[in-house]
Amino acid sequence: MSLGVKIAVIQAHERGAPYSAIKDTIAPNASVAALRKIIKRKDVYRAAAAKPGAQLRRTNLRGAAHPELDKRLYQWFCML
Repeated sequence: MSLGVKIAVIQAHERGAPYSAIKDTIAPNASVAALRKIIKRKDVYRAAAAKPGAQLRRTNLRGAAHPELDKRLYQWFCML
C-alpha cells in the first residue's frame, strides 16, 4: 500500500469513517487488521509524508543501503 493511500486511510479514520467504509472505498485489498496497524503507526507515516521530496506513491519507507551505488546502477541501466 502506498504512502498516499495510508495517509488517506488516516484522514478518513480521523473524520470518523468506520473501518468497513475505509476498506470499501480507499483500500479494498487491505484487511481490517492492516488498517488498524496503519492507524497505530500514523505518526511514522505522517512524518514520512512531511519530508521534503516525499513520494506518496512510494510503498517502502526504507532508503537504499548504498544510495550512491543505486544511483549509478540506475544511470547504467538507463544507458542500455
